[in-house]
Amino acid sequence: MRILVLGAGGYLGGHVTERLRALPGARVLVGGRSPGADVAVDLAADRPYL
Repeated sequence: MRILVLGAGGYLGGHVTERLRALPGARVLVGGRSPGADVAVDLAADRPYL
């Protein structure tokens, strides 16, 4: 199962991401503006970049 979490750098998103990564078979991708994000998201341009 592939899961994209937006806002994983925040308090709630960080906890949700940890729990999801503990699930067997889950592939968790983090989306956001930070350089460490798996998926760079530019909501103003409406273009996610993988």
